[in-house]
Amino acid sequence: MIDYEVAVAPMGVLGMQRLLEAVEAADPNDESEWIEFKADLDPSTKDGAATIAKAIVAFANRDPSRAQRWCGGHAYLVIGLAPGNLAGTADVDPAVLHDKVSALIASPSPDWDPTPVSYKGKPLIVITVAPPKAGDPMACIGKSSGSVTDGNVYVRVPGKSAPAKAADIRRLSDRLSPAAETLHDIAVTASEEVTAVDYPVDWLDQWIDAEEDALLGPLKPEPPWTQGKDLSNALLGFYPDALTSITRVGAAIEPQASRVNDMLRTRHEEDRTEDEFRAAVAAYLDRCREGLPEGFEVIRANAGTPVTFSITNNTDRNYSKVLVKLHIEGDVFGYDWVDEFKGWGKYVGKRPRKWGPWTTSKFPNVERPDFRYMHAVSSPSIVASAPRPHPRIENGGSVNITCVPVDLRPGETEQLLTLDLVADRCVTTEVRVTWTATATDVSGKLSDEFVIPLADERVWLDLGRDWTV
Repeated sequence: MIDYEVAVAPMGVLGMQRLLEAVEAADPNDESEWIEFKADLDPSTKDGAATIAKAIVAFANRDPSRAQRWCGGHAYLVIGLAPGNLAGTADVDPAVLHDKVSALIASPSPDWDPTPVSYKGKPLIVITVAPPKAGDPMACIGKSSGSVTDGNVYVRVPGKSAPAKAADIRRLSDRLSPAAETLHDIAVTASEEVTAVDYPVDWLDQWIDAEEDALLGPLKPEPPWTQGKDLSNALLGFYPDALTSITRVGAAIEPQASRVNDMLRTRHEEDRTEDEFRAAVAAYLDRCREGLPEGFEVIRANAGTPVTFSITNNTDRNYSKVLVKLHIEGDVFGYDWVDEFKGWGKYVGKRPRKWGPWTTSKFPNVERPDFRYMHAVSSPSIVASAPRPHPRIENGGSVNITCVPVDLRPGETEQLLTLDLVADRCVTTEVRVTWTATATDVSGKLSDEFVIPLADERVWLDLGRDWTV
């Protein structure tokens, strides 16, 4: 690629000199959609004029928005100079050259201008072709001469001017009518990689089985080897000194702890039958099987990585209210708002009281101060603002997202949304994203796809029952 700053067109003598220096230092293969160089071209000959006409037609037939990527849409044919070859060219009157070449191009002829330039003592000619615009007619040869034939249409391909193909003719026909302009040359990207999670496949059954054992364990008969025996003696029988020390400490603490407990709490004996308790546990475990998956979703959502999706307008025009729809394939989940996980109780309800004696506080009506409202009087009032539109996110084996429409200025990038993305345990490769875009001020629908890499390390989900309320 030619080493030249293409953000703006070369201005004045100094700007043109910098362009010529870049051409001289370039590679012979650096000719592109916006520049061509001919060191040995003689513009005064029939073939020379035909070559210039061919290049002008091709430059004029470029896509307007794509042409804006280079020098404000202008294109250049440098005559008498090529990379490493400063040959110079014949001394030609620019007005005569303009008339001679324009006679070969069908009317209306594209705007172009020949400029004589002196570079390192050699005469050169730089042909400047004006930027193409929406609504421009198709440029074509209007007179046979030398290497060109009446009716020939040329377009730019990397490094040269080439005869137009059927797709080029359709594009140039559409360009003629601005109303037929379609949405094009925009890109959608993602900022981060996706985090995958891992957890036991049968986590729900494990959770419920462990909870059932914890609740119904006291109803199970004691193992024969512990019946009628002191468990501490069974465990510590081989360490009489340790047992003696533990017994002494317990004997010293127990009376005081018991007196304090009696002062603060009332003891109740178990008043349920075993059948009633088992029925309550069964109902609770049914609620668990129904409600735990919702809590699991919250835990999984908190393991996600914030990923920002953005859209870039690579054209020179404004697009109004661009609506982007994303489809993220695979077992991936997306969340634009993640709740904090505060325990399983929210999803399964109150846990049955454990089997056996229980206590209650002797001071149940003592109110605790509510510190949340201590500064309510001095807090400034907040005026509620109008609700902002939110993207629509649908999870269900994959993620479908309808983004909030955005206005796109030329060359600018806008954020579409940021959401927490998390891949389920079965996802092992990169995540594929397909998208479509439409706008209110142009016709057509644009679609494309890209991939988001998967993070190397997975996040193990903590689904422990110790989070149970």
